[in-house]
Amino acid sequence: MKLLDANNAFLKMNVSHLPVVQEDIFLGMLSRDSIKGLNETSLLENYVSHLEPIFVRETAHWMEVLHVMQENSCNHIAVLNDLGTFIQVHHLKDVLEHLLSTPLISQKGNVLVIAADATDFSLSQITQIVEAHQGTILGVLVENQDPSTVQICIKLQTPDFNNTCLSLRRYGYDILSSKAGKNGYSEFETQIDYLKKYIFN
Repeated sequence: MKLLDANNAFLKMNVSHLPVVQEDIFLGMLSRDSIKGLNETSLLENYVSHLEPIFVRETAHWMEVLHVMQENSCNHIAVLNDLGTFIQVHHLKDVLEHLLSTPLISQKGNVLVIAADATDFSLSQITQIVEAHQGTILGVLVENQDPSTVQICIKLQTPDFNNTCLSLRRYGYDILSSKAGKNGYSEFETQIDYLKKYIFN
């Protein structure tokens, strides 16, 4: 393969990296930026030193896949088995589709952003408070944390949203933001719908 073929593949697939494989053996990921300005008639095999060992195992959780992509500024990553054999690639779009399918994103509910003392924060206590008001937690996201304070986003379903907030305040949790959706549809879902259209249309 020539560098011209690689450049054409980059343009056609709109990816930042391409896997280079020889007889199912993964050699590395070729970055689009690493071959800019090089002679396009040159053979790719002459630029093995440009390849980067960017990959995940086939057992990797999607959060790990996203972390490796972010760490290496790539939107296309090789997937290997335990023997180092190339299996497939993950695209950033695949990871985002998985993220958007999780209950935290996909299910209708209300959104709370709360802050608490980092030493007193208890997820089990928050769960008990929500469940005491016949609520269900769909997902929890730690948005910010320092030695003294932790900030948490909670997606929940409850028929008693206002009293749930009051109970959390009584237990010392600061309510930074609370979005109670009409008919179970909050501003959070509206923002997610916009994100889906932006990514997948």
